Amino acid sequence: MLALVAGAAACASFGGARPAWAPLPDAEVFNSPWSPGEVLTSLEDSLVARGFVIQAIVPLEGYLETRWFDVASRRAVPEPFSDVDSVVKLRFFADPAGLHTRVIAEAVRRTAWDPSRPSRELEVMLPLDHPGRLLMDSLLALVPRGSRTPEAVSTPLSGER
Repeated sequence: MLALVAGAAACASFGGARPAWAPLPDAEVFNSPWSPGEVLTSLEDSLVARGFVIQAIVPLEGYLETRWFDVASRRAVPEPFSDVDSVVKLRFFADPAGLHTRVIAEAVRRTAWDPSRPSRELEVMLPLDHPGRLLMDSLLALVPRGSRTPEAVSTPLSGER
C-alpha cells in the first residue's frame, strides 16, 4: 500500500495543474466543512461573476488558479503586463483533512518581469489593504468555516435488540 501511495505522489509531481511548490507562508489558511470540490466550485462561480478568467481548476488536485487580473480596470490581462501594482493572481488549494477541508488562499502580484529568474520567485503576497487582497477576502467570506460534525452513532437502547 505504501508503494502505491508513493508511486501516486511521484506521478502527481510530473503533471497536473497544481504546482509542486508550497503556498506562500503568509497565505490565508482555514478549515471548511465543505468538500474540496464544493469549495472550489463556489470560488470559481464567484470569481467568474467578478470578471476573473480561470486558468486552472482541478477539483481532484484541490487546485484553482486565475489568470492575471487588473483590479483597476477589472479585466484579465496577458503577460507581460506593465502595472505590477494593480495586477493580481489568485490561487486556492483545497485539501481533505479529517472532517474538514483545509483551504489555503493566495493573492499575489509580480514584483518585476525578469526572464532569468523563476516566475514564482518574483511573486509576493498582497498586503491586507490591497484591493486584490480585499477581493480575495470577500470571496473567502462566502466559504463556511469549521469542521463537519460526525454523524450520530446509533446504539441500541438497553433491552432493545
